[in-house]
Amino acid sequence: MPAANPESVISVVLKSATTPRTAPTLAQFAMPSFAWRLSDEQVAGVATFARRNWGNDADKVDASAMSSLRPATHAKAFK
Repeated sequence: MPAANPESVISVVLKSATTPRTAPTLAQFAMPSFAWRLSDEQVAGVATFARRNWGNDADKVDASAMSSLRPATHAKAFK
């Protein structure tokens, strides 16, 4: 079941994420930040896709949710 609040998936798309390195899993996987490249509408689309697929049934993500989550250095890039 997806989280009611989409902030975590939005944060991953905007700011990046890296998996932890553990004893059983020595490889580390990373997703880069896309804040510099995607508009608020595009990030909302990616987040909505992730939250509505693979058996999930979450609400659509509204682009207005990005304003408080987008890194300050990229906040004005798409306005």
